[in-house]
Amino acid sequence: MDRHDPLISALRARVAKTSFFRQLLEPDRRLDVTGATVEARALLIAALQERNRRRVAIITPGDAGVSDFETALRLFHHEPQCVSVYPAPSLSPYQDVAPSLGVVREEIRALGMLIDGAADLLVVPTRALFQRLPRAEDFRQRIIRLSEGDELDMRALLEQLVENGFVRTDLVGGAGELAFRGGILDLFPPNTQQAVRVELFGDTIDSLRWIDVETQRSEDESGPVTVYPITQFPITRETRQKLARRLSLDFMDPLFKRDVHDKIEKLQESATFPGIEHYVPVAVGSVTFADYIRDWELILIGPDQITTTIAKYETLLRNEYDAAAEKGRAVYAPEKLVAPGPDVLGFIG
Repeated sequence: MDRHDPLISALRARVAKTSFFRQLLEPDRRLDVTGATVEARALLIAALQERNRRRVAIITPGDAGVSDFETALRLFHHEPQCVSVYPAPSLSPYQDVAPSLGVVREEIRALGMLIDGAADLLVVPTRALFQRLPRAEDFRQRIIRLSEGDELDMRALLEQLVENGFVRTDLVGGAGELAFRGGILDLFPPNTQQAVRVELFGDTIDSLRWIDVETQRSEDESGPVTVYPITQFPITRETRQKLARRLSLDFMDPLFKRDVHDKIEKLQESATFPGIEHYVPVAVGSVTFADYIRDWELILIGPDQITTTIAKYETLLRNEYDAAAEKGRAVYAPEKLVAPGPDVLGFIG
């Protein structure tokens, strides 16, 4: 539905005139709202955001119903494109498995919108509040912007794309892939719905067009394209060296000797190992999720359930850490990898 739909605008205006809504506007007022449907909650929040013009983070206990909630928020918000969801982590730091591409894309899109200031309504499942994220200025420096007429150092650009997590292939088929041949660069950013073809004339971008990955044919002109990294943290040579040093110093107990040796060997040979995403924040600068939304208004959906989720997730992490360490795996304690539970509780009050 169009953001200027008169019916939706009238609904927001009508809600804003109620006595209950005026109570929400009182300074430092905290109110409990019970019995509201997903749509009613979304309409109320959209009206509140339009009235205050402040960014709002909506904390939910988990993933259940988040998709329907996001749809309702987009329906009632005066700027639907400013609604975003940051997904809960699909894996714990103690699972040596790479996260799914779908979750990675959602994380990167939401993070990019936060850093660009493009989101003013953000839905955040409780477990996401535990995450450590790159500093905004560090992530911003890794964003690549392409426009027709730009002069490119292709060697440097390809190196940067690889450090940003892109994988070189013969033909681009999915997000995070790139292909370069004969003056044509195809790449599929995690923040776009289609891959883009960069056609060069010498070192100058001659055209930018969307491409159909099924047919590999160029389509409409894309205009300027912003390319987000496919990883939150850069896996550069410097990062790998720092991580290798940290592992060798932090796990000197003979119990961890074999696992540390394997991880360092993989860092040197293939530049990565399964689950490396969970280790990088130890070696580079990072911030908590709360640092990104500290000045936002908070709305809690099911406060008691949120508190329970925090306690359960904290216990889960501790148990998984103890079990992994007992098996000789070189893993860091939860407080090294995520925000401590008490800090998360303190943030949401």
